[in-house]
Amino acid sequence: MESEIRQLSPPMTQNHNHSATLDQLGMSELVERAQGGSKHAFAEVVRRFDQRLLKFLRRCSLSEADAQDIAQEAFLRAWQQIDRYDNRWAFSTWLYTIARRLASTHRRKLARSAAAFNEQVGHPAAVETRGTPDIDPLDMPDQTRLVWSMVEEHLSEAQRVAVWLRYADAMPIGTIAHILGKSPVAVRVLLHRARSALATKLAENERTRAEANTDTEEAGDDTSVLAVSGAAS
Repeated sequence: MESEIRQLSPPMTQNHNHSATLDQLGMSELVERAQGGSKHAFAEVVRRFDQRLLKFLRRCSLSEADAQDIAQEAFLRAWQQIDRYDNRWAFSTWLYTIARRLASTHRRKLARSAAAFNEQVGHPAAVETRGTPDIDPLDMPDQTRLVWSMVEEHLSEAQRVAVWLRYADAMPIGTIAHILGKSPVAVRVLLHRARSALATKLAENERTRAEANTDTEEAGDDTSVLAVSGAAS
């Protein structure tokens, strides 16, 4: 599969002007050329969506290795089925939908494998499927880093994916609904519950931090009093 993905990439000896032309094309024209059989055009599509798709898949409760594999499979499926693409939807919507379905199938296979393992050995199998944050904490403001860490820790998979698509990829509700296979109303409810859960956790965190600061100040006052008393004696 990986070799087939690499075959979509233009050869290293390609004309530089050709690459520059592809860089200047809009997504709709790139897809149109890909539908006409241009591997060069589709390689440019892959280049533009590669990191975005990986970020999305990491939010689908996938490990880094699984996210990489499914991203490759999604691009391969998109290339093989490019003639089925309906331009009434953004290409990203179609691609993300393919990726989500592949991710769901993969998770079901993991669950079946875990269940079979449990039956054979008689104890729960530890199957790690949770993705890892792809955002470098050092590149994020403190509050933003805190919010995304809470998204990873406290929200369900569906909530994490919806929040990522809405606030990181800035997708409209209708597009998110199409990708997740839910109604727009269901997506709004999902996002509302996610925001409520995050607000609750942020409030708890703020109270904990305030209490810690109060304890520190009181400890400092006690130290000052002791220092004064010692000096007076």
